[in-house]
Amino acid sequence: MPWTTARDAHRAGLLWPLRITHETLAAHIYLVHPPSFGEDAVAASFAALVAEVQDTRVPRA
Repeated sequence: MPWTTARDAHRAGLLWPLRITHETLAAHIYLVHPPSFGEDAVAASFAALVAEVQDTRVPRA
């Protein structure tokens, strides 16, 4: 599943909690960043994406 689809599903409340795994990180790196990106830039981008997803969590009933 592409990362954007997972994020959209999470925003729609279909995933709780969104599991951040090595597989998810790898998908994010390959879908968003060209190979020329350095590790720091990728890490910062992924951290921002995780923070965005955490901000959109739907409280449990």
